[in-house]
Amino acid sequence: MKISIWISLLFFIATRLTAQEIGALADSSQDKPEIMVGMWIDQLGNLDYENNTCEIIAYVWVTSVGSKYNLAKSADFPNSWENEILYYEIDSIVTNGKIVFNELVKLKIKNISNFKLNSFPFDTNEILLTVELTGHFTGDLNIIIDQSNSTINSGINPEWKISMSPLTYLRNTWNSDYGNLKDIKEVDAIQTKLVMKRNAWPIYFKLFSILFLAFILAGLSFFLPNQKSEEKVAIVVGALFTAIGNKYITESIIPMSNNFGLSDQIHFTTLFFILLIIMFAIYEQRRKIRDSIFLDSSIFASFLVVYAIAIVLITKNYMPV
Repeated sequence: MKISIWISLLFFIATRLTAQEIGALADSSQDKPEIMVGMWIDQLGNLDYENNTCEIIAYVWVTSVGSKYNLAKSADFPNSWENEILYYEIDSIVTNGKIVFNELVKLKIKNISNFKLNSFPFDTNEILLTVELTGHFTGDLNIIIDQSNSTINSGINPEWKISMSPLTYLRNTWNSDYGNLKDIKEVDAIQTKLVMKRNAWPIYFKLFSILFLAFILAGLSFFLPNQKSEEKVAIVVGALFTAIGNKYITESIIPMSNNFGLSDQIHFTTLFFILLIIMFAIYEQRRKIRDSIFLDSSIFASFLVVYAIAIVLITKNYMPV
């Protein structure tokens, strides 16, 4: 009987101790240290379409209580080739008997992006900027986003329309533990997305105005008399080489791609219409069609209208909705 009482008493004590330990752990999880993280985008430029990179200058800061976070050594950028610290500052104040630290780092980041240039210059590109916080283990800290101060420089680049999504917290998962003895494959991170849109129409006309003039030049050959066959062919061939030259200039701006984009379609359409003009000139000579201003004007107008409709439809297909 005494043995049963002792066993029951020991079981009761063990249960109470376990409950207290669980409660203590719960309380400790609620009392985890907090840090406040923010980001301000200052500049964006040096877009390299061939290597899919761009340079971003950003301010990142951490506010912590009781101890410094050491942001300069703990910030990592998974989508970058290289980054450089341009400025580092740390400040502190005493509030309610506790020391509050604020660390500010100015960084130049060469970020890796995936530019989509099929609809250039009407393309819209997204740049994902992620900052991993490697100065602690995942779950050790409560991370708060300083959303009110995390924004973008309003005068960042007047040639672009750039917007910044709200800064978000996430746990970034790695595909490897990199030999970590604790088999840790997650890290706390903050992330934002920059959406870039161009002022497209000036670039559009700079790229293709010479191409459109080449087509008009080829069309003007209709008005030459039939006995000027050599001059007529020379004008069309000149327009053809102008269109081909414009294609080379455009491809020096837009990297070579496997996709058939806006520029390719406009150039192909123009070359096709110039080919039709050459074929008509040959047919006109072979059939010895008599000269007629009315006929020449009608054919020129027909080519011009059909070509313009084709270009408008192609361009509209690549314009943002």
